[in-house]
Amino acid sequence: MARYQYIAKTTAGIEKSDFVYAESPEAAADMLHRDGLVVLSIRQVGESLREQLSGRTLFGGRVSSKTIALFTKQLASMLRAGLPLIRALYALAREEQNGTFRDVLIAAAGDIEGGDSLSAAFAKHPNAFSKLYVGIVRSGESSGTLDSIMEQLVIYLNRTEAIKRKVRAALAYPIFVVSFSLIAMVVLLIRIVPMMAEVYDKLGADLPGPTQVVIGASQFVTANLWVFIAVLAALIAVYQFMSRNDQGRLTLDRIKLKIPIFGTLLKKVVVAKFLRTLGTLVVSGIPMIE
Repeated sequence: MARYQYIAKTTAGIEKSDFVYAESPEAAADMLHRDGLVVLSIRQVGESLREQLSGRTLFGGRVSSKTIALFTKQLASMLRAGLPLIRALYALAREEQNGTFRDVLIAAAGDIEGGDSLSAAFAKHPNAFSKLYVGIVRSGESSGTLDSIMEQLVIYLNRTEAIKRKVRAALAYPIFVVSFSLIAMVVLLIRIVPMMAEVYDKLGADLPGPTQVVIGASQFVTANLWVFIAVLAALIAVYQFMSRNDQGRLTLDRIKLKIPIFGTLLKKVVVAKFLRTLGTLVVSGIPMIE
């Protein structure tokens, strides 16, 4: 599969220039004709995709769930319309705005040309496709119902995204209130209270007990501010370390589930996700035990 640059005219007489991937110039021209374009010129540019991707390592962060959901919906529509899988992947890669995911799709299409199945090609890119996603695609391949399985995946991904949006909306206000309260408290203790304490000291007034406690707390926090910052940084580092191993994540999750209000909400979200995922897997034909 090589890359070709073409100049063509639309049925409205508008001239356009772009790139297309095809096995040969004739195949590229035929593809453009099917899209309703009149080809004026076409030429191969650069190396073939196989040569471009040889020995290449894909970098970048995880691909967002929204991007995966949109891709799955588009691929399902193309497969249902009878478009060949490899051509569909190249077409979606050509339109993809996310550079990392574009490379993933091109690499997956190249692997399929080399003899891999779709699920095996996707499994090479865990930053984009989860084990669950790959497993459902594999079940669709084995049962010969890949197009319908992809439609099931679209429903699952959209519902999962909807749950995420609801959780974010539910947590946004309390997180804002708690964060704002903490920031306000810190500002009061290290800026406002010392100024008031200086005024009271000049007046020589006898302060009530609660006021003395607040001033004492302010002095303690101000004197040990860097200690608090160091402790906070240490807690963040410990959290990151524990998140990287199974036992640490188990401990963190037990703590999360015991947090008032948030723990109950988290439990409901996890149960909902589990049941929705299980339902999708069973409908996709994967045995219950597996």
